[in-house]
Amino acid sequence: KAQILDAHTQSGGERSVTTMLFLVSLQDLTKCPFRLVDEINQGMDPTNERMIFEEVSKSACKPNQPQFFLITPKLLPGLVF
Repeated sequence: KAQILDAHTQSGGERSVTTMLFLVSLQDLTKCPFRLVDEINQGMDPTNERMIFEEVSKSACKPNQPQFFLITPKLLPGLVF
């Protein structure tokens, strides 16, 4: 049975993925010198963590885009940035 997704039905990793994709989608709409996220990848599985990191890197490398600072105690090996 399908149910409405909200903060109470999503896991921590699902909320993290949603939050990061929302931030990346705002890149072209808002102007700021940098974005800072703290331990956003803690609840993510390795597949989603890699996908989010690649999307953030791709978005931040476009001309005239703000820098991203990702503060985390862990990173997956082999990430390209």
